[in-house]
Amino acid sequence: MALRQVYDPEIPVNIYDLGLIYEIKVDEEHKVYIQMTLTAPNCPMADYVVEQVKDAVKDVPGVLDVEVELVFEPVWDKSRMSEEALVELGLDEDEQYVANVNKATKDLILKMSASSMDRLLKGLPRIKPGYTKTNKRSGRNDELKNAIPCHSGETVRACDVPPGDVQVDTFALGGGDPSENFFWILDGTDRKTQWTVLSPTWNRGQHATLEALKRIERKIPFPISSLHGDNGSEIINYHIAAFLGKNRPGVYLSRSRPRHCNDNAHVEEKNRSVGRQLFGERRLDCHDLLDD
Repeated sequence: MALRQVYDPEIPVNIYDLGLIYEIKVDEEHKVYIQMTLTAPNCPMADYVVEQVKDAVKDVPGVLDVEVELVFEPVWDKSRMSEEALVELGLDEDEQYVANVNKATKDLILKMSASSMDRLLKGLPRIKPGYTKTNKRSGRNDELKNAIPCHSGETVRACDVPPGDVQVDTFALGGGDPSENFFWILDGTDRKTQWTVLSPTWNRGQHATLEALKRIERKIPFPISSLHGDNGSEIINYHIAAFLGKNRPGVYLSRSRPRHCNDNAHVEEKNRSVGRQLFGERRLDCHDLLDD
């Protein structure tokens, strides 16, 4: 089904299995009417999801037009999710175990030091609380990683490539404190010309990073022909892959080899020589600065 190709912006499950589709009708003129909702009424990507739904359904043979109505009554909850979605997110009840500990035992555990806990648990398998299996979010991203070529971004010398061979990377403006919310900078560097664009992104979320990438693309004075990043999910994700595949099909997307710090050498150097020279090690955690 076409709707299973559209994924929720924040949850790694398609919108059909999430239960976001309330009604589908097809009239005699081959027009499709879809009533749907979102997991949150104030979702900032509502328009983006609706457009993805329209595009996916329009690609179905025989469909001439698509109308999408976004509603928030009845309110969505996880009871609308399919069994496949529950299993994907580890929310199926048969897969969860919750430890019931009496107060006396709980008090003893809370008095233990971390070193005592480590000593007593040494050699025992560690299981994430509440789950008996690994969260599938990382598995889905692994599928995407496996589809993206993995090699050094410096395989061909910079002097031998045309303008448009761009490396991207992020660095934090957290002032050494990774807690709470703060700005990151997406650095885009053209290897041939050394042209560098710094674009802010709030919390390095996938959608925010895509918007930062679009700003970099607008400011680089020549078309991007290839995009090389590391293995972080802020770059290697379905938002960016879908955007490039649909809007920039000629762009070659690749990623660095794990634990090879020099695979993205040009942009890493610009992080230090340009980014840190400009921002230093200060912490920027005021969201209002995004509009400045």
